Amino acid sequence: FSAPWQIEGSNKNVLDRLIVACQSRKDFSRVLDYDPDAEYLRVQFVDGDVEFLKTKGDDTVQFRAAAPFGSAKRQKKRVDELRLAMRFTEIPVLRNRRRALIVVESDFDTFGPSSTRDPSIEEIRDADPLSRTWTPPENFADGSK
Repeated sequence: FSAPWQIEGSNKNVLDRLIVACQSRKDFSRVLDYDPDAEYLRVQFVDGDVEFLKTKGDDTVQFRAAAPFGSAKRQKKRVDELRLAMRFTEIPVLRNRRRALIVVESDFDTFGPSSTRDPSIEEIRDADPLSRTWTPPENFADGSK
């Protein structure tokens, strides 16, 4: 999973601008599919391909990168470079699931606080029963407390 991107500035012709950004790369191969009505783009690179979907009615771009013969790290670096070239920002995705059955998802799972109040330490801590309890550092990297 990779976090979606927030379009900064105008979202007009976003996929056209993505094509130009992809074509400017040395590892670009070709555009495999482009549907402006569905706001979908699939681009092939030398060692894998990337799909982009602009969310209709929103300023977000979702993507999926596949590397059948390439490195996943190389794909991650490529999409990060494309995001930076487009001046998009990553949208943080918060996952606060507490699993009732520990190892599998179920209808009994909860998804964190549902109120607007500040969550308690117990609500925001890692719900993994095998994880260590977080303790704040005694000193920060700059030497302050």
